[in-house]
Amino acid sequence: MNRAVLAFQQLCCADERFRNGIVLVGMAAYWALWREPFLGTVYRSDLPGMFGARLWFYVLLFALGAIVLLCMPTLSKIRPWFSLVSAGIVSVGALTVALSSAAPGVEIALQLVGGAGLVVGMVGLSVTWGTFLLSISRQSASVCLFGSFALSFLFGFLDLVPGALFVLMPVMPLVSGAALLAAWTETVADHIDEGASSEEDEASATRFLVVCITVCAVAGFLASTMRSLWLYDAGGYSPALASLVTYVESICIAGAFFVARVKLDDFLSALLADLAITMAVLLVGLLTCSFVALSAGLGLVSTAHTALQFLFWVAMAHLAQSRGVRAMGVFFVVEAAVSLVTMYLVPQLVDISFDNSASFAFPLALGGSALVAIAGAVLAAGLVARLVGSSAAMRGRAVALSGGEVPVVQAFFRHEADGESLGTKTSGNGSALSGDPVRVLSERYGLTEREAQVADSLARGNSMKRAADELFLAPSTVQSYTKVIYRKMGIHRKQELIDIVASLGQGRE
Repeated sequence: MNRAVLAFQQLCCADERFRNGIVLVGMAAYWALWREPFLGTVYRSDLPGMFGARLWFYVLLFALGAIVLLCMPTLSKIRPWFSLVSAGIVSVGALTVALSSAAPGVEIALQLVGGAGLVVGMVGLSVTWGTFLLSISRQSASVCLFGSFALSFLFGFLDLVPGALFVLMPVMPLVSGAALLAAWTETVADHIDEGASSEEDEASATRFLVVCITVCAVAGFLASTMRSLWLYDAGGYSPALASLVTYVESICIAGAFFVARVKLDDFLSALLADLAITMAVLLVGLLTCSFVALSAGLGLVSTAHTALQFLFWVAMAHLAQSRGVRAMGVFFVVEAAVSLVTMYLVPQLVDISFDNSASFAFPLALGGSALVAIAGAVLAAGLVARLVGSSAAMRGRAVALSGGEVPVVQAFFRHEADGESLGTKTSGNGSALSGDPVRVLSERYGLTEREAQVADSLARGNSMKRAADELFLAPSTVQSYTKVIYRKMGIHRKQELIDIVASLGQGRE
């Protein structure tokens, strides 16, 4: 199998631009699997009662997410073929559920078995994509995430072709899995982070990340509740030309996310900006529901829900960098719990049906508007505080860009590792960073030039923030480099790094 996988990768990766295009298309297909066109097509043939079969999908997703959260601490055993196997399981599971009505005697059994396969495959595909993104350069991961998110909404326009989604339903997972298999190289396993040291800025970053995750979960619950009043009627998913306007809105939001990610080098700053944009869209949607028309505003609410789902996934994947794959389990648990509560529990408790849902929408939208406005203000304040706090690093970044650093998008399509094409930089005291310590560290321990520069800076007693300022990087980027440096050098503490560089006899003042 390994030879076949290697031959497939070499065939697809002969040209780097073609390889990166495959990654974008493959991940776009992955995002589409979590949306209503795909799931609504799979569960069009349903058991008696509103969404009876789909209930089990979310129950199983919650259970498997809890298992991942509790029992899978590392990413080290993921293999490239795992993506294609997971994709195949999704395809088989989707077909089993969709065609179960053709066998009335065993329909329930087929729904349960197919749903289980669908959940297992989607979780496997998610974990494998997360592993891949954590292994590539920061610039490439950013373009892959945000570019594919925008591209994924083009799948929604397949609704205009009768029967197209049903035909492509088993193909979409295979496209995603095959693309990931093609993109996977030996550098993936070599760049997985297994440990990290903490610096003084880590606590602040953790607080910001917790705020972002909390806002995603709470706002996502509100948006999902409003969305369920509009989208999930007993007739199942019924696409219409008017509803496809939400895809155009989503493409615009995805474009705004991408611009924020390019302009704001720091991950958490970009995440705060993205969430603030999403809160603004959600607020406009809720106010439109309250004072204009329910149908006019719920499209924006649905758009915001999709964006929140995406940002929550991105935040948990980022957290997995230091906490292991179990962090991805939080995404599955929360996604399933929100769907179970908004689609099943709440309608049962307060007797909401599709016919009377409009009477519940107005007070929910009006009260939600106040909460969203407060959350948006908090996010905007946090973004300003973070930008002000890192103004020195941002000024340094601007100097670096003016000196010829490759822009994010160009770096991705040229497949240049983060920082390796930046050329020789100078430190704050004017000394060249590509001197003997950098070269020796690179040759002896297999560090890239940028990793060796970070190691050299830290070995001279700099904190992560000081090293970030010196090298024109974000503190989170330096932290990521440090994890890789420690693993390659076989050390666990900063003092060990200092001792090794000192023993080389080439330390600088």
